[in-house]
Amino acid sequence: MDDTPPQPAGYQPPPSPPAPPNATYVQAPPPEVAFPPPAPLASYPFCKRGQFDKCMQRHDPK
Repeated sequence: MDDTPPQPAGYQPPPSPPAPPNATYVQAPPPEVAFPPPAPLASYPFCKRGQFDKCMQRHDPK
């Protein structure tokens, strides 16, 4: 009889490699800083059929 516990079935990712000696880690910037939103356009044309981005609806009060 084998007294070892059963191994989980399925794919198991390999263990992470050890960190290199004297490694320093820097905190990642928040998403708003790392990926800033694009600047707004000076003006937006009216949307054409099927267009939803970078345009305004004809019934918008803006």
